[in-house]
Amino acid sequence: MLNYMIRLFLWWTMEDAKSEVHVKEEGVRGGALDIHEGLEKLLVKTAGKYSVGDEVTLADLCLVPQMYNAVRFKVDLTPFPTINRVTAALKELRVFQVSAPSEQPDCPPDLKN
Repeated sequence: MLNYMIRLFLWWTMEDAKSEVHVKEEGVRGGALDIHEGLEKLLVKTAGKYSVGDEVTLADLCLVPQMYNAVRFKVDLTPFPTINRVTAALKELRVFQVSAPSEQPDCPPDLKN
């Protein structure tokens, strides 16, 4: 997790963003795959309808934005069926729909769904 956070920090702080987009995206994808592999193993043991049983928890509040960014950076999520199932269930809830980044008034047009 720390390795991923360091990569993400470096990604945000690079000066020449335009020429380094491919390198940054690859770094984010690599870190995200590490995180999702561990999370999938954990959720197989804890998930019900949501991350921990059948009630929304703090884990779910963290999962939805993580998955948003994984999709945004084109992370292959097919190896993570439990994560995908839980995320799909969460996205059905109105609170997650209205709080999605693409639903915010200041969302850049290129990030709208």
